[in-house]
Amino acid sequence: MTTTPPAPTLTAATDADPCPRVEVLITPMPVDVDEITIYRSWKGQRQVVRGASRAEVAGDYLVIDYEVPLGVPVSYTSVGYDVSGVPSQESTSSTVTVNTDDVWIQDPLDPTTALQVRVSRTRR
Repeated sequence: MTTTPPAPTLTAATDADPCPRVEVLITPMPVDVDEITIYRSWKGQRQVVRGASRAEVAGDYLVIDYEVPLGVPVSYTSVGYDVSGVPSQESTSSTVTVNTDDVWIQDPLDPTTALQVRVSRTRR
């Protein structure tokens, strides 16, 4: 069986460089892990982080999640695969909340296009 990766180390950022995000780092990577998948879970939903589906690894692995849901607890886990494609058990989860009062609009394929939007309410 493939060695289970450690729980992800998470670093949240709320600045406009280019938008709110979470850096997900898997370290130290087990030596028998050849590929890794990173999962994001929140409010009963679970998705693979963009760019982290059976991604090839040769040491520690870092992916930046530009699509993190804002203002809610989000958990990340990973599954490693050895060179034969045998999966590990899912790692322990790590959780972070990216708190921001702002609204952001972005193209998920190009985070550099992110725009911070000010929302105002009109009263009737």
